Amino acid sequence: MSLLNVKSLSFDVHGKRLLSDVSLELSDGDFVLLAGSNGVGKTTLLKCIALLESEWSGDILFLERSIRDMDRMQRAKAIAYLPQRLDSLPDFSVRHFMRICRYAWQDNDEAPILEAAETLGIVELLERHLTTLSGGDLQKVLVASALAQKPRLMLLDEPTASLDPVQKLEIASLLRKLAKDMGIAILMVSHDVQSCAKYVDYVLPMRNGSLLAMQSPDDFLAKIDDVYRSV
Repeated sequence: MSLLNVKSLSFDVHGKRLLSDVSLELSDGDFVLLAGSNGVGKTTLLKCIALLESEWSGDILFLERSIRDMDRMQRAKAIAYLPQRLDSLPDFSVRHFMRICRYAWQDNDEAPILEAAETLGIVELLERHLTTLSGGDLQKVLVASALAQKPRLMLLDEPTASLDPVQKLEIASLLRKLAKDMGIAILMVSHDVQSCAKYVDYVLPMRNGSLLAMQSPDDFLAKIDDVYRSV
């Protein structure tokens, strides 16, 4: 049984088709890269799966159940969505921010927060405020906050953006570890394909709102110009 099954998903805004007949499946532990030029629908696809966009046609099943039939708390426990950027950073400590991200569990359990902080190597940052963190540390905190939700699926939009080359590799390696060691399925959007592709299981290229054929990382990198060419 697949964890996530997107079936014939289409999405229009003001008469413009942003997604066209998109279908994909993910299983536990899959680490998948969505690749393509700006504006092809990558972020829109993540938002539809997270139900941040709701006026789509087709179906999105999570463990064979339509996500439309899951309430907000059920979705928040099962699916963690990390946007490309936050509009503003609250003046919270890292610990408090991670606690808020676990709102769906309605408990005071600190263990998931500490476990996630240890996994991402940010224990020493727990009492720091978000506004004082470097870009690399902030990205680790955001991934740790998503992990603290104990999700089965993580939707990550540009988690390596604005990082230096070493930090990009570090984050990609950590994400692979989460997928393989913890069985979390990860669907990630990134323009840093050269840095990230070797860590993922396969690549789903997008062009003009549609998915192209699934590719191995090596095949994708060998034919990368075909994905980014204009049509």
